[in-house]
Amino acid sequence: QGYVDPLPVLEYLHECEEASEWNARFAVTVVGAAEAGKTSLVHCLRRSKAEQLLLRDRTYGVEMADWYVYHEQMTIRLSEVSGQSSYAPINHLFLLRRSLYLYVWSALAAPGVSPDE
Repeated sequence: QGYVDPLPVLEYLHECEEASEWNARFAVTVVGAAEAGKTSLVHCLRRSKAEQLLLRDRTYGVEMADWYVYHEQMTIRLSEVSGQSSYAPINHLFLLRRSLYLYVWSALAAPGVSPDE
C-alpha cells in the first residue's frame, strides 16, 4: 500500500535528458543592501580569490559581467544591483524573470551587533 514504482518516472526523466539540449548560459542576479558585500562576492567568484576592495570599486547602478566556468563551457551572466537607496526606483528594471537570485546581507549591520564582537 502506498508504494509507487519509481521506474516509469526514472525512464521518463532519462528520455527528457536525452532529448534536451545543454544550456551553457544562465543568469545570476546579486542583490542586497549597500555595503553588504555584493561587489566583493562577485569579484571573488570571477577571480576565484578574495580581495580587499577599495571604496572606488563599489557598484553604482547595475554592473553586468560574464563569468566563465567549466573550462569556459558555461557562461554565467552576473548582474549586481546597487544597494544604495537612490537607485531603488530603477532596480526593478534589472530583475530578470529567469535568474538565480543571491541575496547578500551583512551580519554586522544587524541591530545590536558591533564589529568588535
